[in-house]
Amino acid sequence: MAVLWRFDQDLYLALRSPDNEREQVIARAWYQFLRAIGYLPLWIALGLALLLQDGPWMRDVPRRRRWFGLRVVLSAGLSAGFSELIQPWIGRLRPNLTGGEHRYHGMPGVAADQISFGLPSSHAAVAFGGAFMVMMLYPRAAIVALALAVGCSWTRILQGGHFPSDVFASAIIGYAWARLLRPRSDA
Repeated sequence: MAVLWRFDQDLYLALRSPDNEREQVIARAWYQFLRAIGYLPLWIALGLALLLQDGPWMRDVPRRRRWFGLRVVLSAGLSAGFSELIQPWIGRLRPNLTGGEHRYHGMPGVAADQISFGLPSSHAAVAFGGAFMVMMLYPRAAIVALALAVGCSWTRILQGGHFPSDVFASAIIGYAWARLLRPRSDA
């Protein structure tokens, strides 16, 4: 986190959207796809699908797996909720409002209508909360889930809504919630 903090401004300026129109069209399609990974209703739908497959009413499913779908939804949702809760306490503004500088709410030159907090990213928290839970429940699917969460994080940086340290903090939050909610034994 400290290393990212040091290079946040340089990375923000270096990773902004491309200027070439063709590259912008391609980037926009990937952006829309990857940004959706940070959309909580996507994880709710995935959790519902898992519950339909392995729900508590399925007698032939091991007890340990019966609530996996709910765990995925809770991990993504609680990660997002916690991120939204602590954003005002931290008070760091989004880089697209500050020209790529670290600025905090209450600093001179920040109008009340510009207040939009960036640390941590709630979209990235949703993505990482869901992805880390998928990793813990379905280890073979981990690489895909985590790659999508990283992709979602890149969209947040490329769009200018977050610094790299914002999405890194979100990954820590997502991991913490997934770790807290993971099944404890093979009961």
